[in-house]
Amino acid sequence: MNKKTLFQLVLIFFLILIVFLFYKIFFVTKPQIQETKIESEITDLNKELGSNIIENLKYSSEDIFGNIYTIQAKSAEIASKDEQVIKLIEVESTIDSENQETIYIYSNYADYNRINNNTVFSEKVKIEYDRHLINSDVIVLDFKKNLIEILENVHYMSLNTEIFADKIEIDIISKKLKLSMNNKSKEILVKGKY
Repeated sequence: MNKKTLFQLVLIFFLILIVFLFYKIFFVTKPQIQETKIESEITDLNKELGSNIIENLKYSSEDIFGNIYTIQAKSAEIASKDEQVIKLIEVESTIDSENQETIYIYSNYADYNRINNNTVFSEKVKIEYDRHLINSDVIVLDFKKNLIEILENVHYMSLNTEIFADKIEIDIISKKLKLSMNNKSKEILVKGKY
């Protein structure tokens, strides 16, 4: 094997290595939360009584891809058992993506984990994005899996279509929907005007 062929093989090897590392670093990594900002007002009465009640709470975080998650509540209470989880009341939340529609989530209550931002919304839960409206009893927002799970009494509406199902999953990044039933013998009910 002459020097020219050996040099070309070494160059091809390094080119493949560089392409592999570029792909691994920029396309395979999972988003991680960079920053969390906390804004809240604690009433004077709560300070005097030593209560765990916080009014007008707002959390905001951004991942490495520039997606911003914001959650606001009229009031909140730090659970005495687990200080990572905050119980929120009258909740409004948004997930802003750079190139896609904003997802809006509303509920009466939510359990918010301050460490990983995972949130469980409950009671009169509503999710809106683009022309989609979904009502349910529970929504589980999992940032590690980049997944929104919509559970219990799910009613999906979009333009002229209504769907009733047990579970809807939305990929946070691609915004793709997956509908399913807990009992495989039951079918998803779809109503529409075409």
